[in-house]
Amino acid sequence: MESVPVIYYCFVDKESFTGEPVRLTTGKNATAPVVVPFGLDGGLILWNTGHDGLEATDTLCYARYTADGQVGEVKRAKGLLSDCAPVYHDGKYTWYTTTENGQMTFYSIDTAGKVTKRIAVAPESPDFWDVPQSAWYAQAVDHVVEQGLMRGVDEYFFEPVSKSTRAMIVQMLYRMEGEPGVSDCPFGDVAPNAWYSESVAWAAGNQIVKGIGGNRFGPNVHVTREQLAVMLYSYAKFRGQDTSASMGLGSFTDAGRVSGWAKEALQWAAAESLVQGKQDGSAFRLDPQGQASRAEIAQVFMRFCERFQ
Repeated sequence: MESVPVIYYCFVDKESFTGEPVRLTTGKNATAPVVVPFGLDGGLILWNTGHDGLEATDTLCYARYTADGQVGEVKRAKGLLSDCAPVYHDGKYTWYTTTENGQMTFYSIDTAGKVTKRIAVAPESPDFWDVPQSAWYAQAVDHVVEQGLMRGVDEYFFEPVSKSTRAMIVQMLYRMEGEPGVSDCPFGDVAPNAWYSESVAWAAGNQIVKGIGGNRFGPNVHVTREQLAVMLYSYAKFRGQDTSASMGLGSFTDAGRVSGWAKEALQWAAAESLVQGKQDGSAFRLDPQGQASRAEIAQVFMRFCERFQ
């Protein structure tokens, strides 16, 4: 007998790691579900499934789930779920598909489960679909892309809210330096054939990075805001820039959370307005251990280039 996939949703308690699975659907052509959260209020589960003789890519199924694990009615909408994972954009999750002739069709689903469809027109500018020109980071994204420091995840999406890894930051600095020749990399967790091996070897050889201990660099670890400041501080010193500027951090509500090894770098980065606080009401915090988004990194690198290049 031919097996038929069955899709379940299970809300797991974070303390007991137990939960009751909810059966969503069966279908001969069912695909693996994609979960798109709306934040603390729950989200949507999306998948393709065939029914009434249709192919899997013909029908999108989705169900809303709440923060406490309740799953709503399974609904269907004509659409495709392929080519890329949904990206949050202008209050909706948007993804696209491509036809054999390269034409792109975009689909969006909002928090109410409404699906809209539009045919894409190839943009004449390097703008990304998820970087509206009104966004605070739009100019920075344009700058780092034009300078060749960052790239989109593909031709149409930049994913500004995604996090960046330590390897990605070092690669950006390496590109700024013109990608010079390198020696062997001293870290045991950096494979010689990795796309970032040369940039990490260069940064380590010039004392721009020192690793995370245990002969490890942590290339795939998400970079924190204080790590980003230290890397830029070390790079500025390497370039012979004046790094004497310093600003006290006492005005930030979480100044006490800054690691000792990052304090000097953050004082410099704050004085140069490379790293700015995040507003909480009338106060500001540094969020030193917070993971830096691609939008934040683009903004910091644009400021760095404007100040030191």
